[in-house]
Amino acid sequence: MKGKHSEVYKNLAETKEIEKDKEGWNIYIRLVQILQQLELKKTDVAQSYIESLRKHIERNKSREIHPRLLLIVKTLRGLAKEGFNYKDTWKKHDDRFELLSSETDADYSWKILSPELIRFDVWFEAKARRLTYQEVFHERVKAIKEGQGSASV
Repeated sequence: MKGKHSEVYKNLAETKEIEKDKEGWNIYIRLVQILQQLELKKTDVAQSYIESLRKHIERNKSREIHPRLLLIVKTLRGLAKEGFNYKDTWKKHDDRFELLSSETDADYSWKILSPELIRFDVWFEAKARRLTYQEVFHERVKAIKEGQGSASV
């Protein structure tokens, strides 16, 4: 989120041990790679990564994959179908983002100790509103402090 894309690329390339964890960290590394390509506006590469992740999940469907992650992948596929128009996708699938922002739905709420290093719902909202991740994050923190928002950011 700080624009250090080449550093992220190098770090993600050095994840051989984590890749053995097919249903956990590996999937989230793939998610970060997709977000990185989208940040770089490489939508063709991102679309390829999204499809690759979908196939990976399909091949590993016998393993338990968290519903939040499945909803994120579904949302990314919807984003690709919408021509990577974040605002339209955000409006069209507001029910998904409500689930992803939920603090009470155990299947869809973000967990601080999860491998989801960048909160997808915050990231997507920032893209849709043309703000930075930090701006949306701080808005949510402010809303929490004022008693209007979720318990964790």
